[in-house]
Amino acid sequence: MIAQLLRKIGWTIMLTLALLIVAYATFVLTTGMFPAPLRQSFQVHHVAITAHIIGAMVALALAPIQLLAWLRRRHIAIHRWLGRLAISGMLVGGLGGLVMSTVSYGGMASHLGFAGMALAWLSTAALGYRSIRARQIAMHRRWMIRNVALTLAAVTLRIWLPLLMKGAHMPFDTAYPIVAWLCWLPNLLIAEIIIRHSNQPTVQAIAQSGPAAS
Repeated sequence: MIAQLLRKIGWTIMLTLALLIVAYATFVLTTGMFPAPLRQSFQVHHVAITAHIIGAMVALALAPIQLLAWLRRRHIAIHRWLGRLAISGMLVGGLGGLVMSTVSYGGMASHLGFAGMALAWLSTAALGYRSIRARQIAMHRRWMIRNVALTLAAVTLRIWLPLLMKGAHMPFDTAYPIVAWLCWLPNLLIAEIIIRHSNQPTVQAIAQSGPAAS
């Protein structure tokens, strides 16, 4: 009972944070109020940043829902269509992010960090899709654990950046290139730990925490 409650709390926190970032991204996109150090680059590369934000918003909003085991069991068609929509968002958002990585603030460290994240995000989505098309369900779930972890980089980036700036008293110029790596590499490490140490091939335990799972 305690484990189940903790899973539900974890899932709820993940969903809440994801939706908060989606709301924030919607506000930024509609108002153009980008963070001051990034504003000029984002305004110059409007198409790429718009594609990145919109695609990532779709993927981020759907990622927690796709983890719900009861949805897969009872409404597999919905799970499949939401998956297609999420992967479409990842394709648009990932390609936009890859373009933006070449002009990202912070120099080469930021360029490489964000490019690595975009390539990993696109690759895990493609491999997850390919494996489910081949009916390799366990493989599909493993790739999607990694993919969801990378999708959540949109959340962890906005946790790490203020932690480094406020907690470690780093200037933005120092913190941002670090966060370009820190926002996704630990996420991917956690995903690998879940994959290797779970008796189940997915984050089904987390998925069980959905409100209607019980």
